[in-house]
Amino acid sequence: MRDSDVVARLGGDEFVIVLNRLDAAQTAATLTEKVRQRIGERYEIDGHILHTTPSLGVSIFPLDGADADTLMKNADAAMYHAKAEGRDNVQLFNPRLNEAASSRLRIQTRLREALEKRRLLLHYQPQLAADGRSLAGVEALIRWLDPDEGMIPPDRFIPIAEETGLIGPIGAWVIEESFRQLAQWRAAGLSGFRMSINLSAQQLRLRDLPRQIAEACTRHGLSAGDIELEITESTAMRDPESTIDTLRQLREMGIELAIDDFGTGYSSLSYLKLLPIGRLKLDRSFVHEIEANTNDAAICAATIALAHNLGLEVVAEGVETSAQFDFLRELDCDLFQGYLFSRPLDADALARFAARHRATGTDPAREDTTGLPLNEQTG
Repeated sequence: MRDSDVVARLGGDEFVIVLNRLDAAQTAATLTEKVRQRIGERYEIDGHILHTTPSLGVSIFPLDGADADTLMKNADAAMYHAKAEGRDNVQLFNPRLNEAASSRLRIQTRLREALEKRRLLLHYQPQLAADGRSLAGVEALIRWLDPDEGMIPPDRFIPIAEETGLIGPIGAWVIEESFRQLAQWRAAGLSGFRMSINLSAQQLRLRDLPRQIAEACTRHGLSAGDIELEITESTAMRDPESTIDTLRQLREMGIELAIDDFGTGYSSLSYLKLLPIGRLKLDRSFVHEIEANTNDAAICAATIALAHNLGLEVVAEGVETSAQFDFLRELDCDLFQGYLFSRPLDADALARFAARHRATGTDPAREDTTGLPLNEQTG
């Protein structure tokens, strides 16, 4: 920076740079790109090589605001856009970002209220064994029932929860509620299947996560083997050494572990073989066109073979047709999840699904739907 420029730390990991007397917006973009490159250079601390991935938002006076508050707000909106574009990039402000920023702020405020007023709920999607009849597990999927907008899907609010730190209390609520529900099913005589829960990157970084899980199991009278924790491939690879340590503690407790969305993120097989996991979840993007796309078919076959050679089971997500089910079963896929068997169900509908399944031994993969009434199919 020049002597006339200002560099300030707002708080946390947010900084502001004020550049004076620029001749054009492009000059600001060029300078901030240089800043991004310099900040992103590797550096050494205590013998460790580290690097950061900055996200920079730019607003220009007077084009994007006539006062400091407006310029700051618009630069902040551009910065969040940079994060949404994958981080480690520079974005100039444009007016449409204000609408997105306002929407994000509204969701953040209402999400905090939803957590306090118990407007979050869980639906459960069955996972079936290769015979198409045995219920092996259910995956807990969070939903938000807003009094004005109705059911809000998680892809609209989970990223904001992660940005604002709300993912911590939300994740703790998911653990408590899913364990409570599993204990309730057990008390009603429904057993033989586990509960799968998705962990966020922030939860995985919590040092007391193993203790939190253990205490929740004790509180609800569950064994560690009743629970499976899922983490995404990209989350596992973000800090693999720390991840391995936490997962080993959980595995030693008897918790089942799975890698979600396998094949869609950055991974290293050298780390994968060190992760104490028991399952890989084959992403739905590969399953969707497995019959028509030879590349997807090859990826599925290779993933299943790799997993089995490592002693892991494979769960295929997004199975929607009998042809997909038959194809994957021919590849010796172990477990199946998708609309062919059932959509995510509320707790009561899942209990009926499990009871009917156990009572009749029907094969939902050979039926037109789950065999449930329409309102239960949609959850």
